[in-house]
Amino acid sequence: MIIAKYKILLITVFSVLVAIVSATGQKVLVADYSHGVNEFDIQSCEEKPKYLRHQIPPIFRANDITLTPDGTIYANCNNYRTYFLQKVLPYSTDSNPVDSCYFMNESSISTLAGVGGMFITSNERGEILGVNNNFVKYNPKTKSWKNFGAFPDYSDGIDPAFGNIVGSLTHRGDDFYFIGGAHWYDAGPGNNIRGPKKLIKLDTLHPENSIVLYQFADNMQVWNLFTIRNSCDEYTTYAVYIVYKEPELKIPVKKALAILDFDTYQLTDVCIDDPNTSQDNFLDGGVADPWTILSKDCIVTVDLDFDNSSGAQGRYDYTDTVGCRYDSIYLSDIDPEVFAKTYIDSLQVFFDGVAPDGADEYLEVSNSGGLGINWRNPKFVTFINNTNDDFLPLEVALRSIKYRNLSSTPTYGERKIAFVAYSGKRQSDTAYAFINLIDDKPYAGRDTMLNLCVNDAPVYLDSLLSDNADMQGLWTGTTMQSGVFDPITDDTGIYQYIVEKDGCTTDT
Repeated sequence: MIIAKYKILLITVFSVLVAIVSATGQKVLVADYSHGVNEFDIQSCEEKPKYLRHQIPPIFRANDITLTPDGTIYANCNNYRTYFLQKVLPYSTDSNPVDSCYFMNESSISTLAGVGGMFITSNERGEILGVNNNFVKYNPKTKSWKNFGAFPDYSDGIDPAFGNIVGSLTHRGDDFYFIGGAHWYDAGPGNNIRGPKKLIKLDTLHPENSIVLYQFADNMQVWNLFTIRNSCDEYTTYAVYIVYKEPELKIPVKKALAILDFDTYQLTDVCIDDPNTSQDNFLDGGVADPWTILSKDCIVTVDLDFDNSSGAQGRYDYTDTVGCRYDSIYLSDIDPEVFAKTYIDSLQVFFDGVAPDGADEYLEVSNSGGLGINWRNPKFVTFINNTNDDFLPLEVALRSIKYRNLSSTPTYGERKIAFVAYSGKRQSDTAYAFINLIDDKPYAGRDTMLNLCVNDAPVYLDSLLSDNADMQGLWTGTTMQSGVFDPITDDTGIYQYIVEKDGCTTDT
């Protein structure tokens, strides 16, 4: 077997070289058809046994494996009538327990009229997804399969009896892709080669709506997609392919591992192998997508009321009802939180919806927390995190930002202020501050004059108030009986009824 590291000129393909360097040191697990699980080193282009399979024949061939987020390895084996999903478990022996394994039957499903092997991967919930002629999903918790239905005939009608030849299945975030279709290579009687050659985006709810994104050249056979997540925003997808000599399309002239560019669908070689080496063991079996970063590790959060004490319905929202003094209203509780497992570079705060009082209502920041500030307009501000602290300055800014309305006749109703944090290409769910302006200023009622004779009956002072006066006020002036004026015992004069409310001027 001859394997060569592919050389690339730095001047012409700098961006590709960066992608290759990012994969340095990455190793992936590969299904060895009969002997267990191998490990392939992308940097050195070498494949070596990882776990040797210790089981008494007959042993079903393992054509693909997958790795779940919790580290469990599953292998898909078949006898061309049934697919056997098996767990790959450590094999305990006194001699070499670490480097040995056995395959334990987990479940099985019929071949669904397909040919060759079913290719599998897992999602972040640990479910196993499989593609052949149909798309199926296996739930390890309930040990049950669900068949979502068949794919269209991606073989272009070349051989409907065989249907789709599937080459591999991989995931990029929440999206899944596989190589499918079929193309005939006439390699002599009884030795025709059926090679998958179409890149297809899987519709996990309606597989019949899966979309062909790209079709590779007629003299190519492509399989073994696998993806490494380099960061929350960046992925590198690899593919193994063979090029056949034209025009006969019988003799393989090149076999390589390449990076698949998902913008142009072009292949950039990383490792090249001699396709005619009989003892070759170069990524022949399926490759498991490694779980380097999970989506939960990439969540960005803005929470305006961490303990939800304001009573807002949304998980991250804040609400306040204000009856007067609309010129200085905070937009978060005392416990806002901004969080991400990576750096947050900016936070936007802006009016969501109409501001009926126009220029009289706007945002104000009293303490930026040392952040940079970019005002798009008085109703839209961006905080730029140019500090060395990820979250504290942002939380300081959240606690200091205010809604102001200086209109002498403010329009009552709800104002909706949106908050969105950004980390690279990712953004948080939008958190909202709901500020409800109502007319709830204190009102003591109209002034009243009362003429009494000394012998008149006592008067309850509250009975003198207007019907729409607030009833939580207090009377000033000294009476023998609180709240009651008795002409016999109480002095004539001015008695005041005063109503106070938090944040408002008093009314008398």
